[in-house]
Amino acid sequence: MEVINSRARYLVEDLGFLESSFLVREGLLHGDRFTSYAGVVGLAEAVRLLTERSGRPEARYGLDVEANALGQRITRRLAEELKRHPPCTATPRRGGWCSTPR
Repeated sequence: MEVINSRARYLVEDLGFLESSFLVREGLLHGDRFTSYAGVVGLAEAVRLLTERSGRPEARYGLDVEANALGQRITRRLAEELKRHPPCTATPRRGGWCSTPR
């Protein structure tokens, strides 16, 4: 969550994204609806490393049933963790972004 919130903080506070974006000027993005988000990057690489360490170097995400199940377990766990935290809005609170201090 710290990484997700720090990226949103950087975009909004440090870069001034909402003040400088043509998307806002054109009405395609609204500051009062802007929030942080999470994406899964490197899932196939994580699965590859974990399957190699468990003695199955041939297993590949997208090609192997067990590797795919591991990828699904990883994404389910991430989803559970994200549900435990409120989304961050474009209005930072004093002392931090959401509940994460700077």
